[in-house]
Amino acid sequence: MAPGNEKNEVEFCIENLRKGVKEFLLKYSSPTSLSPKALPLDGNFVTILSLHKGSEGEEYAKNYIRENEWTGKLIVVTNEENQHYDAMASSNFGFIYDG
Repeated sequence: MAPGNEKNEVEFCIENLRKGVKEFLLKYSSPTSLSPKALPLDGNFVTILSLHKGSEGEEYAKNYIRENEWTGKLIVVTNEENQHYDAMASSNFGFIYDG
């Protein structure tokens, strides 16, 4: 997930992302899933949050994460040392918000 570099961009989308991830994981993992084949929520689902190093968006996102529970595992990367490219290469799908 790349929510943008500006505070207003991150502020707009991070809560929706957090709620969406939580709803998805609870719907498709046991014991809350209706599927008898659902696997337990055990940390195999990882959200990677890509932020621009030193931006207002990075600061807002990190404060938000400290203050709010995140369902599943969350990894924060930045554009420093091209971490965001590694995240994209290892992703199954991604969301980008720009403006």
